[in-house]
Amino acid sequence: MARSTAPIPTVTFNDVSSCRFMESRLIKRLMPARRSRAGRARSRWSAEEGGAIVLRASHDGYVEDYGVLHHRALMLSADGKRLDGEELFTAVHGD
Repeated sequence: MARSTAPIPTVTFNDVSSCRFMESRLIKRLMPARRSRAGRARSRWSAEEGGAIVLRASHDGYVEDYGVLHHRALMLSADGKRLDGEELFTAVHGD
């Protein structure tokens, strides 16, 4: 239960987890109101001008129910003293 989407620092839609960690009858009984989707996750590291490090990640765990892709970018400054982040949602069908 602690590994569902809600306890981690990310966005949730209607208390629906974006991923699935295990399937069992016991878990389904313990969490009957929580549905989950096994989304495909992608990530990419890159270096920016000035030495900052950028991680870009996305998943399609909300495509089936909501038609959106979730993107996240994190940028760590070259000196390691600043971390910036950005959340972006894009419509799969261009709506």
